[in-house]
Amino acid sequence: MFEKLVIIICVLLTIYALYLIKQSIANKRYKKSLRWWSSDCGRLEIEMPIDWAEKAWFAGSKDAGMNSCYEEILIISQKESIIDYTSAWNRNILSEVLSKRGTWAVLDLEDHKQNIQRMLWIICCELHEQEEEIRDYSL
Repeated sequence: MFEKLVIIICVLLTIYALYLIKQSIANKRYKKSLRWWSSDCGRLEIEMPIDWAEKAWFAGSKDAGMNSCYEEILIISQKESIIDYTSAWNRNILSEVLSKRGTWAVLDLEDHKQNIQRMLWIICCELHEQEEEIRDYSL
């Protein structure tokens, strides 16, 4: 009876050890996929998985591609890890950074929530471009 109990305990410990190894590998992959972005002035910063950026980037007009991009940006903007960064973004600094891009009029930049989504879209585009360069360079 004691031997069976020892075997059961050993099997359970082995299963638990394998689970911990699997979690460790998954965490390393996740951390490896994270990309850091900072504005030119360094006052806006964020870190996100590259696969989120790859889903949400789209350069062009408001056609079907842009609409799906907009949906992805909404999803990303609601993720807790992203909110941790964007909630620290100062409203005035964000507007200033976006206005330097020259794409939006001053009146367009009054909605802070919309500005966060605009900035996330820009970030996703830039991270995508960086990733493309890395892929091209490593070929």
